[in-house]
Amino acid sequence: MSAAAKVESINTVQSRVTVKVPVEQVNRTFVKVAEKLQKKAKMDGFRPGKAPLALIRKAYKESIDYEVSDVLIRDSLLAALAAEGINPISPPYVDSLSMPNEGTEYEFSAVVDLMPSVHLDDSVKRMAVAFTEYQADEKSVDRELQALAKRSAKKASLPEEQAAEAHHWVTVSRFGVLDSQLLPHWESKPFSFELGVDPIHPTEIATAIQGMKKGEQKTLDVTLAADFQDTELAGKTVQFHVNLHTIETLEVPTIDEEWAKDLDMPSLDALRKDLADQIDTNVKKLTMEAVQSGVTQALEKKFTFEVPPTMVDRMIDQQIQDSRLSDKEKKTALKDKELRKELRAGATSQIRLSLVLQELVKKENIQVTDEELQVHFQQKFASLLEKHPEESEKVQKYLDGQKDRVREQLMTGKLMDMLLQHATVTKTVQIV
Repeated sequence: MSAAAKVESINTVQSRVTVKVPVEQVNRTFVKVAEKLQKKAKMDGFRPGKAPLALIRKAYKESIDYEVSDVLIRDSLLAALAAEGINPISPPYVDSLSMPNEGTEYEFSAVVDLMPSVHLDDSVKRMAVAFTEYQADEKSVDRELQALAKRSAKKASLPEEQAAEAHHWVTVSRFGVLDSQLLPHWESKPFSFELGVDPIHPTEIATAIQGMKKGEQKTLDVTLAADFQDTELAGKTVQFHVNLHTIETLEVPTIDEEWAKDLDMPSLDALRKDLADQIDTNVKKLTMEAVQSGVTQALEKKFTFEVPPTMVDRMIDQQIQDSRLSDKEKKTALKDKELRKELRAGATSQIRLSLVLQELVKKENIQVTDEELQVHFQQKFASLLEKHPEESEKVQKYLDGQKDRVREQLMTGKLMDMLLQHATVTKTVQIV
């Protein structure tokens, strides 16, 4: 006689299986476990393996009970799942059990996580998708030239009597006091920024620095906003002490042929062309990311099916393992309940999206051939190999190890293009 099972649905991705193991199986298992223990048990007054079975069962009752429970659960649960046609995606979690007793049925229950069903229909091709298209204009190269020149600017000291003005490069430190108590997170080491250009918080500090001279200190009262992120400080008045350490000016080079050659470019026109190519590549990349983000958001809005807890837990584990934390910090983070709670919603969405994309790729029969893969690699590494042909063998070895990952990326890109072609698109344009 086999074990009887009853299956109850907890939700769409979890079921509880209650199993009743018949008396005959319970009794047989008790005998087998006890006999196995008898063969290796050592007891005073008996040679190894010769102690009476009744004595063994009395002396090792607790161990035998646990072993019998383990064997019954393992054997009967697997059999019950197979009989019911249940394919769990992770080891079942036994949530209700007691120790077995000879002469009686043994009952326990376990929760199993199931793969969610993704139901696709033609409405997935009629989604509303919004995204930003990035474009360059006739002034984009000029703006990039000016930014490049500014990044290569040199700092020069100003006379001691010079007061700080907008666009000066200043080095300051500051600390905040509330009710005569120093606020540790408002205490800073000296830091530098371009006055009137780079953001600094609170903004009143930047205003206060204008007109100050090197070595001066200023005290100002700042009332923080009622919706300030630190609720304990929201709406309160903090006294800030600001020290101005240095004032420098930025000597931006003139954008001309000589400067272009200093950047190892043959001419200013060549530099402009190089920047134009970079901008073109960047706007295409930004637009592609924006499109994928728009389609992703539309899919996340459309599909809201439940995700098994074990899949979410594995995703959180992977995110922590892939982080830049040290090994010691990762061990701590893996057990941090608050952190895992914060990561749960994002991990759930990520899994749900991955499952939807997998099903869509299969449904639409989207494929990427080896030829397409090779063309992609050639385009991506053409510039590098043109300059360093001796690296071709090393590049090919790297590519061979990336084929599966890149193939998946290209299939996702094809899928995104297909969905976008059928979607109702709302597009905004942003000039870079």
